[in-house]
Amino acid sequence: MVWYAAGGAILAATLLDRLGDPPNRFHPTAWMGTLIAVLIPRRQTKLWGVAVVVSCCGLAAASALALWWAASAGPGGAGLAIYWAASVPLLKSTISVRGMERHAMAVYSSIMDGDGRAAGRLACIVKRSTAGMDTAQICSGAIESTAENTVDGITGPLFYAGAAGLPGALIHRTINTTDSMAGYRSDMFERVGWFGARCDTILNWVPARATGHVMVLAAAMTGHDWRGAYHTMRRDAGLPDSANSGYTMAAMAGALGVRLEKPLHYSLGDGRDPGPEDIPAAVRIMKCTAWLSAGAAAALAAAVSVVAGVVYGGLL
Repeated sequence: MVWYAAGGAILAATLLDRLGDPPNRFHPTAWMGTLIAVLIPRRQTKLWGVAVVVSCCGLAAASALALWWAASAGPGGAGLAIYWAASVPLLKSTISVRGMERHAMAVYSSIMDGDGRAAGRLACIVKRSTAGMDTAQICSGAIESTAENTVDGITGPLFYAGAAGLPGALIHRTINTTDSMAGYRSDMFERVGWFGARCDTILNWVPARATGHVMVLAAAMTGHDWRGAYHTMRRDAGLPDSANSGYTMAAMAGALGVRLEKPLHYSLGDGRDPGPEDIPAAVRIMKCTAWLSAGAAAALAAAVSVVAGVVYGGLL
């Protein structure tokens, strides 16, 4: 019963995301980020890196399973009400379609207004120095971030919500948060951040590749070059150092007919330099990808519920 309702909760959470993110004091991901920030500096060993990830994921899973148990234990209608009242906002906290749109469009607005703040706003969403970037490089960075974070902040948690319910989404978000805070290629990465980074790569392996193909479909639905998206993804997905990020970035480059480049690291696509108008186009493709993925995740949750009902006699 509860798992079957997860499909509807996924769609409701995606719709709820249109309202944007709550203040950090009310945001479960921000709470987890605060906990991780407290734990990470306490030790500088690989074993401590494992302990941080395991303990934080355990806490996230335990919270979700407690809700699941409460919903399953209650009378039918009341159980569903408990599940929906708590799981929809919790699922929403793991995705950020509106937040990604807001950050990308802030860069676009600064470029169009000529207020000189575009590079600074880009620095909020990329892990590279933005000093001295020209307009094409700023546009490329904003589009790359939008494409790459489609997996981290949307389709990854949606996939695990469909496959493993609320616990799966919260665990994915916890690992992604750990990676974003300590998974850089630095001394900390080699010690405390290595395990979160490895787990993030493993968890996103399937979602990244699936999202690349969904993005091809989204390109077709939004009037962009889906053939170029598919061809570029097939050709260039392996060029970035990351095992996963190239799929959506290459698909986005092909869909827009642009070249996305991080100097000395990779160049994706063989089109023109990106311009400001390509940023809102990338956002439209990202949003279409999000809704297509939400529908697929809801269908996956329904399929899992059927299997669970057969195995456990309808208890789930």
